[in-house]
Amino acid sequence: MTLLPPLGRVRASVAILCVIALAIWAAGRLLNDRWLGTQALFWVPSILTLIPSWLLVAALWKRGALRHPGTIAALGLAAGLSAWLFMVEHRPLRRGPTTPAETPGLRIYHRNLHWPNRRAAPALLEAIIDRSDDLILLTEPGWLLLEERGKALIEAGWILVRSGRYAILSHIPILEVRSLVRRHDLDITMLRVDASSRGLGALTIALVDLPSNPLIGRMNLARELRYVLDQELAPDFDIAVGDFNATRGSAAIAALFPGMRHAWDDAGRGWSGSWPSPLPLWHIDHVLLGPELRATDHRLLGDRILRHRAQEAVIERR
Repeated sequence: MTLLPPLGRVRASVAILCVIALAIWAAGRLLNDRWLGTQALFWVPSILTLIPSWLLVAALWKRGALRHPGTIAALGLAAGLSAWLFMVEHRPLRRGPTTPAETPGLRIYHRNLHWPNRRAAPALLEAIIDRSDDLILLTEPGWLLLEERGKALIEAGWILVRSGRYAILSHIPILEVRSLVRRHDLDITMLRVDASSRGLGALTIALVDLPSNPLIGRMNLARELRYVLDQELAPDFDIAVGDFNATRGSAAIAALFPGMRHAWDDAGRGWSGSWPSPLPLWHIDHVLLGPELRATDHRLLGDRILRHRAQEAVIERR
């Protein structure tokens, strides 16, 4: 029995191209974004592996295909990748928390609004003004707070604070807001809140907005920012949230916020891509948690208004 079934020239070419595509994706997973030359490989969306993996099966499939170990291996690879994508990286079948919403826990909503224009602002205000979250963290709010809309949020009971690229809406006391690193293309701001009413005490949160330029090496930037934060005597963060412009599992994110893990790993559910809506292939908006906290829910929701999907998280103490 031969390792592979006999293939025509076209099928052999398709099989080779599919193997190369899968090898590129695997190299990206292995090398991560540690170097500028490999971060583009790491950014290849895993969902795209479904195309070459099943094309490979189709290219190898002939009558009596299950007699050939190569075809069986390709079929197992394609089925395994499909299962992994939809049960680990994306979790469409995972249910939400079974505990009632009144259970103590900090409810956070974050979205990069990316400077919404005047026409989009009223719809955005309507979408958030009556939310029951403890914290709404908005990056680049643009027109949202103009033309009396900021006043409407305050009248609806929100504490409203503006700092750099962020608008912070809160139903719990805000203790401090301080810029740590602010440049034309990035902003890291410290937010301290009193979450005692949610059983969490005082929390220190990093609001993060990092550059989208794909030619910037993420690891070099992360090391530079980590050095600056250490020089600024930045505190240990309990939560880091924002638009990191780096995908989940990034080595650069781990270097910037060591010891923190993703809320998705605790309780992520649904489709995990956050950009670009309505076809979100990349998970670049994140909620990271320190070792004392855990997420009981984390999901991403979108609409046709903006390109970034919103992320919702419920956080409790371990």
